[in-house]
Amino acid sequence: MPHESLAELPVRPARVSRRGSDPMKNLLSSVVRVATKLGSLVGVACLVAAGMAVATSSVASATAVWSDPTAQVGTPGGAGIFNGISCTGEGDCTAAGFDVNGQGMAATESAGVWSSVTEVPGPSGGYFHAVSCSSPGNCVAVGNGGVSGEPIVATESHGMWGSAVGLPGSPGGFGYFYGVSCTAQGNCTAVGGDGNFQGLVDSEVAGVWGTPTQLTSPPNGFF
Repeated sequence: MPHESLAELPVRPARVSRRGSDPMKNLLSSVVRVATKLGSLVGVACLVAAGMAVATSSVASATAVWSDPTAQVGTPGGAGIFNGISCTGEGDCTAAGFDVNGQGMAATESAGVWSSVTEVPGPSGGYFHAVSCSSPGNCVAVGNGGVSGEPIVATESHGMWGSAVGLPGSPGGFGYFYGVSCTAQGNCTAVGGDGNFQGLVDSEVAGVWGTPTQLTSPPNGFF
């Protein structure tokens, strides 16, 4: 029987390891194949939804009419998934995720027109789970490294993406960021979890990231 949603996929969650093979990359190819057939949309921001494709609505209401999803062609490796999206205005959005090469990727919509997907290289690969833009062309994407298992961040400045960098020092030896919010260029906060299964938070101030900090919550918890 075919699966109707990604939630029905019989895929065990991958545990991020500090060294060795990359379990998420091993699972990605099969997940992408199914998601491509489903055309799943997994994120939404400011009237735009993103997943394997993007869909747009010009009205924010329960009765809004959405456009048909449009596949983003030209993804490095042939396929990928958008996990997060941020919009600074109607027709100006950035989506971020990862491709089948196990690298972070991003695409930008400007004045209603989407660019080609761009691969954002990172240390030993990487996966973006969230993105936040303070203004058009100025965004931060966050996630986790491939083999390294460190939380990673990548910065887009004036429309140009820099390489993703790992933030060492996560308690428990590894970690990931699942959310990020930026109030201005160079001033962001990212949240996620660490190797001790506790919440993890880090802040960027004036363009400089600190050391990831564990937030203890009984018995275990993460963002």
